[in-house]
Amino acid sequence: MKNFVLIAITILTLLSSCKKDDEGVSANSIVGTWISTENKITGCTDEASNGTFTFDCPTNCRIYLFAIDTITIDQNGEEQTIINQLYSQSITTNGTTVNESGTFSLNAGLITLCYENDEEEEICRNLNISFNGDNLFIFNTNDQTGCEEQTTYTQQ
Repeated sequence: MKNFVLIAITILTLLSSCKKDDEGVSANSIVGTWISTENKITGCTDEASNGTFTFDCPTNCRIYLFAIDTITIDQNGEEQTIINQLYSQSITTNGTTVNESGTFSLNAGLITLCYENDEEEEICRNLNISFNGDNLFIFNTNDQTGCEEQTTYTQQ
């Protein structure tokens, strides 16, 4: 009986000490407004395009807003919770702003942004992301130029 108790305690200790590695960030950690501060471009086929520059908001900047909308509805006496993960993006270049909005999902350092185009087709793109304090880093590769971008955003 002592052996059984010792084995059981050992197994419970091992199970409780094993921690699943963090596979990314939660949707709650990205909620808020993020304003671009710096863009680092490398690996371009045209080397003159490589470099680091800072954004000059509001004339030239990128802004993301991430929100979670939770709705609880009653369907035939049963509560159903619907969670929408929403984003909006504003890109301002030389004072001209282009807006986009849709839904997002996060999985292991990858954010998927989906929106409907003018033809009501769903367009989705995947971007690698990481966090460091109040900074969000979004990584993107431009298929046409070969440029790799690392854009730094600061939470407001």
